[in-house]
Amino acid sequence: MQKVNKEKHQAALEEKIRELELAGWRVVNLHGKSPDAIAVKDDRIVAVEILKKIKTERKNPELAKKKGKFKWTFAGGFTLTSKRSNYDMFDDVIFGFYK
Repeated sequence: MQKVNKEKHQAALEEKIRELELAGWRVVNLHGKSPDAIAVKDDRIVAVEILKKIKTERKNPELAKKKGKFKWTFAGGFTLTSKRSNYDMFDDVIFGFYK
């Protein structure tokens, strides 16, 4: 299972790198380090992070009735805000996702 996720992660990273390069960014892939890549354009340095989205079951029965039994979260239990605070030395964080 880990190998499949690694392949999906790498494919999503390569796709995001291609997308940024077409938009005029210079991108450096960090090959397994965190963040996944660093992109530079017009004196802006941004982190590129690829995250896995997973479907989780809601624990609150009232919310489950109102919004549905399942919700999408990120593997590892963190939020986009916490990831941004981890990379506050960069001007911004660009996220890519895979399932």
